[in-house]
Amino acid sequence: CGGASKEAEAMAIAERQCRAESSEGSSVPFRIPLTPASLMVASPSIVGSSSGLDSGVVSTRSVRRLLTMRRCSTMTRNHLTLEDASLLRGVSHFAVLRQFGRLLTNNTGRADTYDLSETTESIQAFLSHNWSTPRPVKFVALAFHFNHRSASAAALAACCAGFALTCTGVLPVYGMTYHGGTENRGHYCTVLSLVTYWFVLLTYQDAALRTGRRGTRVFLDKCCIHQTDERLKRKGIEQLGAFLAKADTMLIIYSDTYTKKLWTMYELATFLAIRGPGRLVVVPAFLASMIPKAFACAAAYSLVSELLCITVFVDYVGFSRSTVTLLTTLTYLPLLVAANALFRW
Repeated sequence: CGGASKEAEAMAIAERQCRAESSEGSSVPFRIPLTPASLMVASPSIVGSSSGLDSGVVSTRSVRRLLTMRRCSTMTRNHLTLEDASLLRGVSHFAVLRQFGRLLTNNTGRADTYDLSETTESIQAFLSHNWSTPRPVKFVALAFHFNHRSASAAALAACCAGFALTCTGVLPVYGMTYHGGTENRGHYCTVLSLVTYWFVLLTYQDAALRTGRRGTRVFLDKCCIHQTDERLKRKGIEQLGAFLAKADTMLIIYSDTYTKKLWTMYELATFLAIRGPGRLVVVPAFLASMIPKAFACAAAYSLVSELLCITVFVDYVGFSRSTVTLLTTLTYLPLLVAANALFRW
């Protein structure tokens, strides 16, 4: 009871000072209702100590700070509220990635670019990136994020098909001579899986669009905010916070310039305040150069294992061919696990 009476007294003192400053033409243009809870939560210095309450003195600076906080809180709530549902639009990630990411070239938009998006009730992924990042880097990073599973499944199917066709004699094999004799060999599984993986990874979105698939609904500013109608463009920019509030996740293409741009920092800070870090998905831009190099190293390792390792182990150490195959497979497995973990990170 004593605490409640002190809160009520502090509220009354603050309101009297607000009215007095407003009547004297102070910088506070309007009166905002104050509550005991807001006084206690906003800043403990407003109510001060018990002696301050007993003396009936409340800091004018504290009151002004509270008024600013309350005014900003109201503006923030309005900013995060979607006033016009028709402004919330999303575009399929297939359309973003089609033609090797043509939409990611620059931030110039037209009416037909806006027509690629359509009205939606929610956004599955808010795409946050810098337009200064080169188009190939963004395209390959997004292709790995969206098409990696489909490309891996297609590569596995191609590998199995190559294995079956080789075993049945449909695909020819060649003889490889070792010191102990000649052995028939074929690299169709490796070649088919690598070619299929990269082909599907880079072109899957175009095939999906032709078959009528919708894909993940993402927010890309040049497609979802009108770029030629100034009125709609302004309304879309003002509702950016509401768009972030409607997004399930934020997909960040992280580059060296990401933290140096105001817009991307605003998007990140707003999303963290609304959704928290658990819904952030970060795709590093360096994946665009690292993953192809990793595949090149794997191909080089395959050739070295054929020309050097098998010859040494079979001819000089005395391992059987099946043992060498098992050792090679066991060597590949940790590399695949490490690459997958690095990609997910």
